[in-house]
Formats: sequence, C-alpha cells, structure tokens
Amino acid sequence: MKSHTITILAFLLSLNASAQSPNLHSDTLEWGEGDRLVEYLKITPEHGAKLDMSDAFTGETSIRIQRSYNAVGGFTSVGITVPATTERGRVTFEAAIKIDDIQGSAGLWMRQDGESGRIAYTSSGRNSLKGIQNWRLSDLSDELSPQTKTISAGVFLMGQGDIALDDLALSLNGKPLALDGSGFILIAAPDETAETGAPLNEISSTQAEHISQLVKVWGFLKYHHPAIAKRESPWDDEFLRLLPQIADAQNADERNAILTEWVTNLDQIQPCNPCQSKPADAVIMPDLAWIKDTTTLGENLSGQLQNIYQNRISADKRVYVKQGRFDQASFDRELPYESGEIKQANYRMLAIARYWNIVQYWFPYRDLIDESWDDLLPRYLVESASAETDFDYYQVMTRLVAEADDSHAIIPSHMGVIPPFGVCDLPVEIRFIEKAPTIVAYRPLHQEHPTGLEIGDVIMQIDNRPVGTLLEQIRPFYSASNISAQNRDIANNLIRGDCGYAELVVDRAGAALSIRAERIHEGRFTGNRRPLPASLPGDTAQILNGNIGYIKLASATQAQVDAYIEVLRDTKGIIIDIRDAPGEDMAYFLGRWFAAKPTPFVKLIRPDFRTPGAFIWIDDPPAIPPVPDGLRLDLPLAILVDERTQSSAEYTAMALQALPNATVIGSQTAGANGNVSRFILPGGLNTRISGLGVYYPDETPTQRFGLKLDIDVSPTRQGILEGRDEVLDRAIQLISNPQLGEPTSAPAR
Repeated sequence: MKSHTITILAFLLSLNASAQSPNLHSDTLEWGEGDRLVEYLKITPEHGAKLDMSDAFTGETSIRIQRSYNAVGGFTSVGITVPATTERGRVTFEAAIKIDDIQGSAGLWMRQDGESGRIAYTSSGRNSLKGIQNWRLSDLSDELSPQTKTISAGVFLMGQGDIALDDLALSLNGKPLALDGSGFILIAAPDETAETGAPLNEISSTQAEHISQLVKVWGFLKYHHPAIAKRESPWDDEFLRLLPQIADAQNADERNAILTEWVTNLDQIQPCNPCQSKPADAVIMPDLAWIKDTTTLGENLSGQLQNIYQNRISADKRVYVKQGRFDQASFDRELPYESGEIKQANYRMLAIARYWNIVQYWFPYRDLIDESWDDLLPRYLVESASAETDFDYYQVMTRLVAEADDSHAIIPSHMGVIPPFGVCDLPVEIRFIEKAPTIVAYRPLHQEHPTGLEIGDVIMQIDNRPVGTLLEQIRPFYSASNISAQNRDIANNLIRGDCGYAELVVDRAGAALSIRAERIHEGRFTGNRRPLPASLPGDTAQILNGNIGYIKLASATQAQVDAYIEVLRDTKGIIIDIRDAPGEDMAYFLGRWFAAKPTPFVKLIRPDFRTPGAFIWIDDPPAIPPVPDGLRLDLPLAILVDERTQSSAEYTAMALQALPNATVIGSQTAGANGNVSRFILPGGLNTRISGLGVYYPDETPTQRFGLKLDIDVSPTRQGILEGRDEVLDRAIQLISNPQLGEPTSAPAR
C-alpha cells in the first residue's frame, strides 16, 4: 500500500460540497482511495470545531475553533492520535495557527502513552498564544520514548476566542511520519527513483568554482522559489542529482546551461500580486549582487534568478525556515543523514552548501565575518570532498563553523575533534594574562596530584612544542567572536593530552624551568570542563568589608531577588558579578529595583522573513520597569565582566549598565549576543548560530566587540602572584570613592 504523510488539512482534506462550515467529524472528510488517516483525527468536544473555506494557510480550507464565554467544557482540542513507530529520535508536531481575541490561552500539546498510560507530556505552557496573531507556524518537540505505543498531538483553546488551524504535521528526526499497510507509523521511505548522482571523490579548484555556483543557486531557490517553499521538491536530492553534472562541466557556459535548464524545468513562476518589497528600514540588506552578474551566470540564468526574486514566496509559507519563538530563524526540516552517507563526498559537500546558505541568509552578523564568505565556499568544498575519514570531515566542518566568528557557533556533539587531543589534563587552571597562558589557580584534584606548577607560571612549551606554534595550529578550530573568547576556550584545553606525563617549560619569575607533571582523568571528558568560578564563594548576596553589597548572578534566582535587595538595601553600593553565566534571566527582575523610570537598554534586529538576507529592527523591545515609588534603591552599581561574560550574561550586563549610577568594570566580553538558531548538518552534526542581532540603544553592536566598558581593568601577572582579584578590587575602590570612576574606551576586537 502506498504510504501517506500525516498532515491534517494538507493531507487530502476537503469540504463536503453540500455543507457550509459543518461541524468537523469523520463524515465531513473526503479522502483519496486507500487513505486510512481519517480515523486518527480527534476533536474534543466532538462538535467543537468546523471546516472553514474563507481562510487557509495553504489550500482552500482550514479548521476553525470558536469558543464563547459559555462554551461547553473548559477547552476545545483538535489533534491526532497515531500508533508510534519503532524508530527512535526526536518527534516534532507542527501546525499553522491564526488567532483572534484569545482571552485565556491556546497552544500546542503532545503526549506519549505506553501500555500503562502516560509516559510524557509537553505543551506550549507559559509560551501559549494570546491576543491577535496572523498565520504563523508553531511547533513542539520531544524525545520519543522506547516505551511509547501511541503519540497524540494537537492544538488547544482554553477560555474564549477564535483559532484557525492548518497544516498539522508529525515528523521524526526531520522526516515526515507515514502509515504502512498494517497501520503502524514508519519513517517515510525516500523516493527510490530520485537521482542522487554518481559519487565524487576529490575535486579540483575549477570544479569547486563550478560547484560554488550550484551551491549559491540551490540555496537561493530553496529560500525564494514558491514551488520549493510549498514542499513540492525534495531539495537535498536536487543538489545531489546535479552535483556530478556540474562537476563535469567543461567551462562556465556549460555549467550555466545545466543550471538554466534545471531552473526552467521547475514550476513556472507566476507574477506576484502583491509583490514583496525590500524593507525600507533594513539594518542589513540581502547580499544578492551576484544574481545580476551576467558575466559569471550568463544572461539567461541571471534573468531567471532576478525574476524569481521579484516574485518570491511570501514569508509565512516557507518550509525550510520559519520564524522561531523569539523571532530568530528556525530550521526543523533539515535531514541529518548518517555516517554511512557522509562517506560520500556528495553528502559532505551538501553539508557545506547547507551551512553556507544558512549563514548567507539567516545570520544577523554575516557583515562582521573577517573572511569573505564567498571566498570561503570553494575552499571548503575542496576540503570536504577530500576528507578521507569521518573524523577528517568533522574537523573540516568544525573549522567552517568557526569561520562565522561567532562564539555561539559550535558543534557541541563533536567537541572531541578539536585539538589538543586526549582525555587527561593537569589539575590547574589557565587564563591568558597579559596575552600569555598563565597558571592562575589549582583545580580540586591538585592536592592529591601535585604538578610542580605554581600560580603565576607562564607556559612556554608543551611536550617540546613552543606554545606559539601550538596556538597557531589549533586556533582555526575554536569558534569565537573575538580573541578574548577564543583565548578563554583555548586556555581550558591547552594542556590536555594523553594520560601520563607532560613535559612543560614555564617562565617563573623570569627563569625558564622544565616541569614534568602527570596528566590525570577527572572522571569526565576534560574537553568539556568549565573554568573555575570567577565570583566569590559563599552566599549569593553578601556584604563585604566597608558595607559594600555583592551579588553573584551565577547562583541568583528570580524568586529570591526581593530577599537579596532587603539584605543589601542599606549598603553604600552594590557590586554585581556577571563574570560567570547567570543561572536565570535576571535583567528585569534585578534591574527594576534600580530603575528610576522605564529604562530602554537594547535594540534588536531579526530576519525579515519576506526578504531572506535582510534584517530589520524589532519594534520596541521591553524597557526595564521600575518598582513602585519609595522602594527603589538609589545606590552606585559596579558591574563586573570579562571574557567569561557571554550571551545572556552580556544581555543582563547591558540592562544593568543602562541604570542610574551604573559602571561596567572589567575586560572585553565574549561578544556573542542574541538568541541562537539551531540546525543539523549531514552526519548528525547539531550546530547553531546567533539568531538575533543585539545593539545598544545608540545602535552600537555588541557582537564581536563585546560590551562597552566604563573602566577597563584586566588581571595582571603581578596581581595573580599576589592572589588579588583586580577587577573586584577596582569595583570596591569605586564604591568607596565614587569620583574615581572615570570612563575608558572599550577595547577593539
């Protein structure tokens, strides 16, 4: 029996011609011959939803839920219950939703049941839909349990309001779920007739230039062509099918002829009405000059691409990208492929194509990348094609991801390919002090495993290799927005290696000393170990000598903020230590106690989903609200930051910096700001990029540069030898004597 993808109202749902908005139940659904999916549709209460011909996300019909204040029951739900597949992975439920005047809550839910009842349940929760919202794709995902027998998923409305639903769908690991003849859910089999092309091995630089044009045209069509956005083409297969032909092209004319024929054979482009226009206030515009380059593309291909761009798909109907929960780009339809497939160079080059285009169109900081993104493409195509092993391929992809110059852009699942290699380490802490890797502390196991190293030692050689040579070799593997963040991560791994003895040469008080120290296993892969805390031990809120308040955000919780304030209310000023990552979002919860009025502190840009590659301002990010009159603390604030201050920590520091009497003290922060966009690459490589652009109200960027510093203080070797925290000392000095707080300029990246 032919399998059918589970999509409600996009899977052959039609309206009974004799009915006008009937109650929705099985009698009103018509199916193609052999379809059995209707039995899985569930509506609670039974007549609580209707078909609607007046408004749809795709096609001609949608489901509509309308509830008034006296509606039957506490909620209405529309969804499906299906038998579970024996495959394992992450199951995703998706629906297109349009809401109007929701008073209560609405959202998605998904439940897994086993032989003895519920196994797992997840829902939109506090991110439920409210108010008024036009058509928008929403999703929910969870790991599929081995004990799961049935999967139930749907959309609920609790309270009153109006919801239109369309394109409900289930997928597992990015692949649609389908029925087999016995009624069990299976992963939809790939089209056996699809042409993936002959496997390639190494490619020449000329072939890489030809394939680069395929990558760019393929990515452009993926995000602009209406037919591809409507899920009418398995788009990875198109790349794999064309790749050998493009690689074999004898010259640019032959290459362009192949691409022109390909584009011609896609569905005909219909004139847009209305057409999408470029945003007038875009912060970043698409980089599309290349589609007008007739010298490279030829007249015909260039004209085709320009026509597609003029008549591109509208924002709310793309399949390969959508607007995420926090307005960043979200990618959940990318197939992971397995290690067996990436043994073929074709799939490895597909990974390059996917990553290059995601950065090209959906990365808000592409204009801050050091290298030319165009120039990197052919180079990495050559390297990916010539990778001889899976490990080689993972290393190529790790270096490509690092080219984005974004500390968020890592491959967490494959950190083991980053050198130096080994599962053992010396039980000491290293930081780059005065640009040199320096022992700054002992780790917990040092007492049982003494190394002979002392605080303040500067590492000059490791296992007979000069540190400068080693750094030059390993830097390309470390994703970082700036040198401070890169040094932070390198320092955490620098003396990692095989278990046994390491041979070191260190500078101690100007003398070169040879040290033989034993690397040990700390009970986990040391490449993932975190730096020791920068903040003070003890309580979250403390009073230091001189009646100076201190809060460390690493352990602060929203629920306890009021208690911290009461402890510190009568101090001379408060030091807020953000040199370690906050455990919870504290910008508003803490900031409101010091705000004299509603205080804006940030401007954000997001992708313009109607114009891929453009980024626009998000309207009016929320300001910090003040506490009621009489409760505010009018105290000096000293905010401590350094290279460990990244992402949410930087965002929190920006918020506090906007408050009266606030001073940021420390050194360059990590410069990685903005909610992340996650996606998967062939070989199961889960990676991410910064998804939103974060700026100060005066439109100064934070990405790469880090935060504006009012007082620039970096640790010194002498301070390390004396056991001083020079950043904290400077904050204490400032609050004790406020006139010493003279601003300094922020460091260059």
